[in-house]
Amino acid sequence: MVPLVEGSASGTGRTRRDGRRARTRERLLGAAMEILRQQGVGAVSVSAVARRVGVHHSLFYQHFKDVDACLAAVTQQALRALGPVERELRRELLRRAMADRRELASYYEASIERWLEQRPVLELVVAHRLDSSPIGEAVRPAIQALSDELAAELWEVAVRQGVDGKRLPEIRMLADLQINHWLWALEQIIVGRAGDRRAFAEMLADVNIATNMTFLRRAQVPSYWEIVEQQLTEQQRATMGEERAALREYVEAHSDAELVEEAGSAQQLVERVLQGMCATFLPRAAGSQSAVVHYRVDTPQGEVRMRLWIQSGRCVVDALCDAAPPRTTLVMSLRTLLETVSGLRHYNEAYQDRDMEVEGDLYFSVELMDWFFHA
Repeated sequence: MVPLVEGSASGTGRTRRDGRRARTRERLLGAAMEILRQQGVGAVSVSAVARRVGVHHSLFYQHFKDVDACLAAVTQQALRALGPVERELRRELLRRAMADRRELASYYEASIERWLEQRPVLELVVAHRLDSSPIGEAVRPAIQALSDELAAELWEVAVRQGVDGKRLPEIRMLADLQINHWLWALEQIIVGRAGDRRAFAEMLADVNIATNMTFLRRAQVPSYWEIVEQQLTEQQRATMGEERAALREYVEAHSDAELVEEAGSAQQLVERVLQGMCATFLPRAAGSQSAVVHYRVDTPQGEVRMRLWIQSGRCVVDALCDAAPPRTTLVMSLRTLLETVSGLRHYNEAYQDRDMEVEGDLYFSVELMDWFFHA
């Protein structure tokens, strides 16, 4: 005989009754989740859930107002279970290199698979996250919790980049934007519009990096223009612009082979280019800035590897040595190096066109190359 009323026997303590009640609720939630996964949302009913647990249907109403309330609890529980796994993966990604495109795309791809393991719940989240149903009311706090966690992680990145505390509200908006973009992406997968999962994950990584970089470039303190105004005279800025224009014309007028021949070797050419960038970056380098950047440049004479040291206002170029780990590694062809340094092509265009690979801290490489590009 199935029980009609839970905890009705006399002589049991409140703690015992509460424990039994909690266990029954968990069994009802587990049954609802099983039915949801096996048969879909349309099969979840009071009688079906009670029958699977082996209790009278009246016991269901001691825990949930109706089926929607039960589904809301199921959805909330599933989102809470996903939270710790996602949190640890994001933090590990942040520790290694949050802006590494390949790692970020792999994170998105793995995360998509994990969320799709809860596909019936995910469909409820997507369908009800904006409405006033019990499911929607339960989903929104869980989504906000995910956004709050992401905001805290983004703030760690922002603080490392010298972003002022007044920008924290913008960080929160950025996190909300990324979480909602993520939910949109999951919706596209559910309705079959995503196509190639890996390509979709790479697109998500590109959007994530682009929005983060845009914010950081705008929020950095002091800004590029403020530092230029402080450290360079109008005449120095004009001279630098003229030299840059002359370099652009020279690069446009000569092939890679001609430039290599004139320099004496591909290594000497790459070294000269980086020294030129170093000389331009140096007047505006922050006194506390310290980093090692590795360049791997594909040339007509094979791959050239160089190292750029930035430390305490000094900038040095030398042959690549594996002694010091780099903050970032840039991989590109000789032509891409020449075009981005001369200003014929923006680094972001080269990156988006896959003509430049970035390994490690992309935010720092963006800052480094953006300085020179704006000179």
